[in-house]
Amino acid sequence: VGSDMCKETGTNRIELRSPDCSCNIYLAYALLICAGLEGIEKKLETIPCTDVATNDLKRLPQDLKEAKRKANESEWLRDILGKDVVDIYVG
Repeated sequence: VGSDMCKETGTNRIELRSPDCSCNIYLAYALLICAGLEGIEKKLETIPCTDVATNDLKRLPQDLKEAKRKANESEWLRDILGKDVVDIYVG
């Protein structure tokens, strides 16, 4: 999910790149909605759009093992989905 402010018109543009088709789509969209609501509630600033990987941005997991490790360590994920659901999916 990304967003960008159009300087000429003052409007926002939001982009959603759908999750992988092998994921649980209900959990994926529930997490997207929760993340969006949290950003609105906390008035978080969006990061600027970029097509270039930089060291300033948080890097996405590069493989399943790293993704599972990050998911298992995420307190936010456990708060949203619950410990049992995270444990089942992370395995």
